[in-house]
Amino acid sequence: MSVRPNAVIRQLNGRPTIFVDGEPQALPGFNPTSNREPFDKSVSFFANHKMGVYIIQALMQNFWRGDQVFDHPTPADGDVLYDVDEQAATILHHDPAAYIMVRFTPNPPVSWRQIHANELVITEGHTTGSPSFASDLFWGYDGRRIICHRAVL
Repeated sequence: MSVRPNAVIRQLNGRPTIFVDGEPQALPGFNPTSNREPFDKSVSFFANHKMGVYIIQALMQNFWRGDQVFDHPTPADGDVLYDVDEQAATILHHDPAAYIMVRFTPNPPVSWRQIHANELVITEGHTTGSPSFASDLFWGYDGRRIICHRAVL
């Protein structure tokens, strides 16, 4: 395993710039989808252009389904999504010198939104699918899920 680089973002000439091991880098980036087929096609295409950094999505639904929060990934049977390890392995297979940044968003899975539609934002009679900032139920689940997910990363 290679040494993990020290990466920070700070100002350079008045602009936010990423510094890797103390050196400013102009890194082009690519944020592929997590669906297997388009992920494979797009990563192999963009790797030919040496993107520099790939921003991969951690799959929250592997840790949270309905009212259950898991302390380890539990992908659904027949899942067509890559988990973080699979995404990283595919990227490094095509571009061994790439940097990888893992991101995740605090959105509940569809299974939770179906059970708790009353916890979602509603605008003029339309449910957006996003949890309400006032939903204590959502934030309670989200906090537990984030803690579990960080333990895996």
